Amino acid sequence: MAAHQELVRREITKARDILNASPITDPLRALQELAGQVVEWKDALAARVDLHALRYESNISTEQIRGEVQLLERAMDRCNTVLATIAKLNIDERLARIDEMTAVVIVRAVEAGLASAGVAGPAAVKAREVVRGHLRALPGREAAR
Repeated sequence: MAAHQELVRREITKARDILNASPITDPLRALQELAGQVVEWKDALAARVDLHALRYESNISTEQIRGEVQLLERAMDRCNTVLATIAKLNIDERLARIDEMTAVVIVRAVEAGLASAGVAGPAAVKAREVVRGHLRALPGREAAR
């Protein structure tokens, strides 16, 4: 009995920790991450579904659809919903604009720092090229302007 109570206590603590989540500060990227998880879940379920055994006969001779099939159907619906939401919100375009604005702010900050430090001429040009090169190297980034 004590072992069962300890197991229940650990499960309650784990659930409480999960529900005590931090606030989402970047909902667009969080939605993209959710989409990735939803697609992975759907793919994992699809791998478990045996197309030759979608149904079975119960003890009372009624035909039943396997739970894995029902879960897969729900996962496919959820994929449709999340991906349609991302498409409607133009998340890729919004994130690209945010990234571009961030790059502009970084370049301006570097230029202000260079000017403040008295760096001018060829040295300043070289520094700007280096900054732009580093910004281009960021994942998912195209050329910074």
